[in-house]
Amino acid sequence: MKQTFQQKVSYYLVLGLVSLIILGFLFTGYTGAPGSVGGSTNTIGSVEGIPVKAREWQTVYNQQLQFYSQFSGGKPLTRKQIESFGVEKRVRDIIVNQKLLIKLADNLNVHSSEKELAKEIKDLPYFKTNEKFDVQRYKTLLKANGITTAEFEEETSNNLRIREVNDSIVSYPVSNSYAKEIFNLKNNGIEAHVVHFRNANLKKYIEVSSKEINDFIKDENNKQIIENLYNRNISKYTLGDERKARHILIKTTEKRDDAAAKEEIEKIAKELTPKNFAELAKKYSEDSSNTKGGDLGWFGRGRMVKPFEDMTFSLKKGEISKPVKSRFGYHIIMLDDLREGKVTPLKDVQNRLVKEHLQNNNSEEKTKELVAKITKDIESALKNNKIKELEKIQKKYGLTFLKNTKIDQYNLKAGSIDIELETFNKLKDGGIVKVEEATEQLIAKKINTFSTDDIKDKDNQLKNEVSNISRNLGSQINGKILKVMEENASIKGDILQI
Repeated sequence: MKQTFQQKVSYYLVLGLVSLIILGFLFTGYTGAPGSVGGSTNTIGSVEGIPVKAREWQTVYNQQLQFYSQFSGGKPLTRKQIESFGVEKRVRDIIVNQKLLIKLADNLNVHSSEKELAKEIKDLPYFKTNEKFDVQRYKTLLKANGITTAEFEEETSNNLRIREVNDSIVSYPVSNSYAKEIFNLKNNGIEAHVVHFRNANLKKYIEVSSKEINDFIKDENNKQIIENLYNRNISKYTLGDERKARHILIKTTEKRDDAAAKEEIEKIAKELTPKNFAELAKKYSEDSSNTKGGDLGWFGRGRMVKPFEDMTFSLKKGEISKPVKSRFGYHIIMLDDLREGKVTPLKDVQNRLVKEHLQNNNSEEKTKELVAKITKDIESALKNNKIKELEKIQKKYGLTFLKNTKIDQYNLKAGSIDIELETFNKLKDGGIVKVEEATEQLIAKKINTFSTDDIKDKDNQLKNEVSNISRNLGSQINGKILKVMEENASIKGDILQI
């Protein structure tokens, strides 16, 4: 059922529509733009001849760092974490997609009018004073961030064009009969209590006595095993070096070449002392940190571009660097403070390491016993409708427990858990259903059923369904178009070749 309606139909519809659009590009001369990356040193590459500037890269990079830092408790990411999350590839994909959407707007002859552009800019809240657009504030904020009005207006115009392209594709027409069939499948199903867990996740709940841990540590044959465990997990117990610095940036732009930027930064360098650095950063720096005297706060390795990082980590506290060149221009850096990294010694963590090792190894029989016990407790609680008991089991073992969750015939999902059609049909028949696999377990019980007969405002909901299907198909078409375009696009610049 899932394959028929959710995968097969969408796949062939999208494939057919994308094929037609791509054929259109072939007949309108869609080819990779020739030539090399030109312009100022502030341009780091191009996609289909559309330049990518250092500022764009850094803005998206910083946004991604901030997003992924949520997964490390809000702490700055280390170089290893940045690589693990694939941050740089993600940044590359976002920028390439943005540029390809601009190219798609060109191919579709989509343009924004001066009136639309003016309205978009005037509606932005950060350019307003007392709820009214403030021209002086507009120019001042852009200048403080090193952006010309021409650059900002071009970027805003491109954003409007991208939005119009997305809106056009997303509003693809869908037949009422197709939408009605999907609507019926989505609104017929069951409500159930569902418990799901993976066997491997239970290993950490296997009891290991202090005696077992101590015996393992005392055994000389296990010494190398413990050291290997520690070395493999050393990143968990290592706090990297951090630096607190401020800087002055003079950018290389189309109007100011490399030599001119270097000459300007060297003049500023002659005036600098630790006492006046913050004041002169406010006066001269072309980075957005200038309002804070160039203060960049605390950061670890991997947060800044390589030349900047290398210089910063070589400085002593209170020391001012020589001018440093990066893809943004020329920097002078002053180190305000430093925090040396530290490693938690093996003796402080060996008990925890050994416990985890014993839980993960030679514990297959114990895991099976625990799975059997938990499954039996869940079945008993479901049979007797003891919701509080199920919640206790969930909390104790970290299981997924979905109470009164809806499972419809179209999605065949309980939350994010896939439900096989055979399992769904068994649940419809009533009773407790168990799906026991080698690596995971699912135990569920039907509570109620639902159908389209329960819907009061059926006509309006059907209209919404048509709109939703149209948007989903449009989104898939958009993604397929961008994928084909990227495969044939001319992408230049080392930083984009990730």
